[in-house]
Amino acid sequence: MLLVRILLVTTLLGSALTVQIVYPDAPAYSVLYTFIGLTYLFTIFYSLFYKLLQSTSFYIYMQLIIDALMITILIYFSGGIESRYKLLYTIPIVAAALLLYRKGALILAIVSFFMYGIMLNLLYYEVISHPSIKPMSLVPLNTLVYDLFFHLFVFSTITLLIGYLAETQRQTGRTLEHTSVKLDDLKVFNRNVIDSMNAGLMTTDRNGNIISYNKLAWEIARKIGKRPDGERVTKFLNIKRNEFGKIKDLLMLNNIHVMEKSFNIKTGDNLVLTFNISILPNSKGEIIGYIFSFQDLTELHKLKDELKMKDKIAALGSMAAAIAHEIRNPLASISGSAQELTSSANLPVHDKALMNIIVKEAKRLNKIITEYLNFARPHPFTPKETDLAGSIRETILLAIKNPSYRENLHDIEFLSDYDNKKFIGDADSLKQVFWNLILNSLQAMPGGGVLSINLTEKRNPHEIVLAFSDEGRGIPEDKREEVFHPFKTFSGEGFGLGLSIVYRIVDEHGGRVTIKTNIPRGTRIEISLPFKEYDLSHSWKDQRK
Repeated sequence: MLLVRILLVTTLLGSALTVQIVYPDAPAYSVLYTFIGLTYLFTIFYSLFYKLLQSTSFYIYMQLIIDALMITILIYFSGGIESRYKLLYTIPIVAAALLLYRKGALILAIVSFFMYGIMLNLLYYEVISHPSIKPMSLVPLNTLVYDLFFHLFVFSTITLLIGYLAETQRQTGRTLEHTSVKLDDLKVFNRNVIDSMNAGLMTTDRNGNIISYNKLAWEIARKIGKRPDGERVTKFLNIKRNEFGKIKDLLMLNNIHVMEKSFNIKTGDNLVLTFNISILPNSKGEIIGYIFSFQDLTELHKLKDELKMKDKIAALGSMAAAIAHEIRNPLASISGSAQELTSSANLPVHDKALMNIIVKEAKRLNKIITEYLNFARPHPFTPKETDLAGSIRETILLAIKNPSYRENLHDIEFLSDYDNKKFIGDADSLKQVFWNLILNSLQAMPGGGVLSINLTEKRNPHEIVLAFSDEGRGIPEDKREEVFHPFKTFSGEGFGLGLSIVYRIVDEHGGRVTIKTNIPRGTRIEISLPFKEYDLSHSWKDQRK
C-alpha cells in the first residue's frame, strides 16, 4: 500500500515537472507540489503509525479518507468547480475497491462525494472563498447541480465496476486458495498412503526413467546399492533395454506383468524381489509411463526352503526304526561272528586278514548308522540351565585331541562376552552342534588356518549370536542352499549329516543358522539363539508354542 502510494505520487510529480520543462510559459504548479509534498510527509507518518495499529482495515480506511480530504483541499486551492484535479478522487476509490473490495469502494465513493459537495456548497454560499476561485455567484445553479450529479455518476460507476471486479477476484482467490489447500492435503494423503504400503512402488515415464518412488522402494534400493532418483529402470533391474521393450510389448497384451529378480547385497546374501509391472495412463487413457510394485520375498523363500528341509528330516525320521532293526542287528551278528573266527588259532593268515577287514568295515558301517540315527531319531529334548561359554570351551578341548586338528597347522580362538551367564537349552544337543561345526571347520582347512569362535549378545537383549569363522576353501554360492541337506558334504570327509544335525538342533531351540562365505575368505556360520527365561517344570514344547 505505501509503496503504491509513493509510486503514484512520484509519477504525478514527474509529470508536473515534465510539463513545466516542456512548456515554460505554463502556470506554476505550486499547489500541486505542496500536495505532493504533504503526501510524502503523510506516507512517512503512516509507516511509523502502522506498528501501533492492530486493525489493518482501519489503517487503510484512515489513509484513503485522509487522501480524499487532501484531494478536496487541492481542488479548492486549484479552482474549485473548475479545477483540473477532480478526477483524482478515483484513485482512493479504486484503491479501496482493490484493498477493501466492494464495501470499501462504496464508503470511499460516498465520502469523496460528500467532501466535494460540501466544498461546492460552502463556496456557493460564500462561507469560504479564495482569490484563485471564480465567484460561485457567477455559476448557474443548474451547472452546479449537473456537476454534482456527474461526479456522483462517475463515483458510482467506478464503485460498481471496480467493486465487481474486486469481489470476483476475491472469490476467485478464495476458490484457488481452497483448491490449493485441498490439493496439498490430497498430495500429503497420497504420499502417506503410498509410503505406508507394505511394498515398494516406483513410476517411470515411457522411456523407463524413474520419476517417483515411495519410502520402502528407497530402502530396498539402498540394500541392493541402487539410487532410484533419476535412474533408468533397466539399470535398477539389471536388465537390457531390449528386455524392457519386451516387457512393454507384453503389457500391451496383458494389463500386468509379473517377474522375479534376485540381487546380491553388501552382506553377501541374496535379496529376492517380485515385481508387478503395469501401465500408467493419463486421463485420456494414453500411456504416459509404467508402475513398478515390488515386494521382498527373501524371507518367504527361506521359509519354503526350511519347510522342504523339515519335510526331508521328517521322512528320514520315519525310516529310522526300520533301519535300526533291519541293519544294526544283522550287522552286530556279522561283526561278532567275524571276531570269533579271527580268534581261532587254525585260521590261515590270509583268511584272518579278510576277517579283520570284515570287522573294520562293520565298525565303519555301524558308525554311519549311529550318525544317521542321531540325526533322524534324536533323543528327547531336555532343556536346563547351561553355560554356553563353558560348553564351547569343553568342546574345544575335545576337538584338539581329534585327528582332524593338527597342532602345527591349526589354531582355535574363542572370544566371549557371555561368560558367567546361564542359557536355557539342551546341553548335550548344543555340544553336538559345537562339535560338528568345529570339526567341519578343521576339515575345511587341510592346509591349516585359524578357526575363530565368537559368542556375543546382540543389541536385542533377547538374542545371542554364536559365529564360527574359518579360513578354509569356502562354499560355492550356488551350493550354499544345499549345505543343510542330508548327505551333502563339501569336505570329502564324513557322510554329510553334520550340518543337517546342526540345523535340526538349532531349529529345536527356536533359533536360525545363516552361512556367509568368502568374507574375505573361508566360511562364516552364524547361529542366532533366542535368550528367554523358561519355567523348567513345564513342557518345553508347550512353552515354545
